[in-house]
Amino acid sequence: MRRYRRNLDPYQTHEKFTELFEQMKMVIYPKGISDNDFKKLLYAVQYAERYPAKESKSGRRARFDGTFLFNSSLKIKTVLQNETGGRISLLRFATTYLSIPSYPPDIQKALDDYKINLEEARILARIKRMTLGETVKRKPSEIRKEIIDSHLKRQGTQAELKKRVDERLNLTPKKQAAKVAAKVAAIDANFDELLEFNEFDTEHLLWEEIKGLVYLMREVISSAVDDETIEQILKDLDSIKLRLLKFRKTECSQAI
Repeated sequence: MRRYRRNLDPYQTHEKFTELFEQMKMVIYPKGISDNDFKKLLYAVQYAERYPAKESKSGRRARFDGTFLFNSSLKIKTVLQNETGGRISLLRFATTYLSIPSYPPDIQKALDDYKINLEEARILARIKRMTLGETVKRKPSEIRKEIIDSHLKRQGTQAELKKRVDERLNLTPKKQAAKVAAKVAAIDANFDELLEFNEFDTEHLLWEEIKGLVYLMREVISSAVDDETIEQILKDLDSIKLRLLKFRKTECSQAI
């Protein structure tokens, strides 16, 4: 397979992205707002469009009013239509382009030079100190440069790049799922002893759902899952992790 020909995307460069981002901010908040707060609005707008709010008097009050979100959506879509000719949707901007400022300098430089595209940037960004592990002494930026140079020389495809990154991190879907499933099975063997067993106990039910998700991932055809779905699942999982982290064991709690 060979790297396919594609039209250059000017908005993958930091300069053009910033210009577009600032225009959006200006039409919603003429007096100014921080980048982080505006990102929260963008995420809220795209979420509201995908999951329209239902009338409810219970639950936590929403950060943004429904009417404000609707009007903001119209204004942002107008900017995108005028500036990009409709080539970039609000959803794609929020899930793909908003990551540009958070990428390491070497990835941003590769985007600015059109050596890679946004999807390739997302794949390469997975190579970082945390994912490489302490045993790897080389800098993540050095490893990314080596992979990019080889990728360009071979004129590789995105699929080939993803495979090489997976192999470098030893995180191919099947290998990772097998490792996680093995750990789950080991924990599950002793789990009932950790709880006063009751099949309807909420903690037990929570564990069963988590275990079911792990085994389900072994059956999923990873290549068939689109990026939009993956991004949404990751956001949902982040929300779940944040809730559970509040109850994480500490040295004090383990001593009780």
